[in-house]
Amino acid sequence: EWSANSVETEMIRHLDDRILETPSFAIETACNEVVNMGKVAVANLKIATAALVDADDNFCEQVFENEETIDRMEKMLTEYLLKINNLSLNDEQHLLVKNMYYTIGDLERVGDHCENLAELAKKRIENVNIDFSDLALKELRTIADATLKSVEASVEARQAHDMQKVRQTARWEEEVDNMEEEMRESHMNRLEIHPADKMFRRIPDRDLTAVRTLEGPADKERRNGADFQCNDNRKENPDEYSLYFR
Repeated sequence: EWSANSVETEMIRHLDDRILETPSFAIETACNEVVNMGKVAVANLKIATAALVDADDNFCEQVFENEETIDRMEKMLTEYLLKINNLSLNDEQHLLVKNMYYTIGDLERVGDHCENLAELAKKRIENVNIDFSDLALKELRTIADATLKSVEASVEARQAHDMQKVRQTARWEEEVDNMEEEMRESHMNRLEIHPADKMFRRIPDRDLTAVRTLEGPADKERRNGADFQCNDNRKENPDEYSLYFR
């Protein structure tokens, strides 16, 4: 059965120091494990949004457990990439390793955002002056769905070496940014007309905190997609981007 722990167990098995004798194989293996870490981040984002929207304490605990797993994965991959980087690599291979450093850092921060959502869900469950109107919940579901699509497209882009998925990531992230602005305005209007949401005055911008937290992963994954396209700022020709998928 698939789980974050099972992915971690496989990662430990795959990141074998013996394959460092063949740098190209070691890089390919690390790339695959970055994708697997991304899948765990996607799964955790789904659980975190469900925890908040459904006020489910069990989901909160799953998020916290998965976040610990993601942190261990980041540490494991970082240490392995350091070993690879110390090998005799060509320029293209160094760029690939650099790209993976950025990506696992972004995925770890997606995990942090998930943890923040779960903490917010905990407060909602404990009824610490927090609740959402039906409209606010609808908006949260909408932006959560768009954020999830952005993160999924980014992970799929890396796995399938698909530039179309990179462009999808950017489009979804732009959509999330637009939603965040619209929901901020909606929130301010709702404070004036919806009694249930006036409790947010005692905890400033609580639903906006949720919206901003959901917007964060999309930002990270847009950069992740951009890393595919342009590992360093000197690359400007889209036809050359394919080298980052090798």
